[in-house]
Amino acid sequence: MKSYCLYALFVTTLFSTAASAFGSPIEEVDPQTVRQCMFIAQFKGPDGYRMVGTPAVMNGFKNRAMEEAQHLGATHITWSHAETLLTDRIIGSAYKCDTNHIVAEQ
Repeated sequence: MKSYCLYALFVTTLFSTAASAFGSPIEEVDPQTVRQCMFIAQFKGPDGYRMVGTPAVMNGFKNRAMEEAQHLGATHITWSHAETLLTDRIIGSAYKCDTNHIVAEQ
């Protein structure tokens, strides 16, 4: 059973890393950059315990959220966190930006 869990963790990490290595045409930006863009969708990630952390799960979630956002026509995505005493949830907000509406980062 222990070896099965290690194998599952390895495969999850491998696919998460491989997906992020190929990149996405969606640009990860600061919320100020998309303030004049059209909001498309919000993606709420899994709750994670801050003491333990689950980087493979979070990376997998981010990759899936970016793929879904791209499918919906988004061009940009921002990330934020919703925290409680023991947990932390990542939230992705997807936007469609016309090049004329992108605010330059300062």
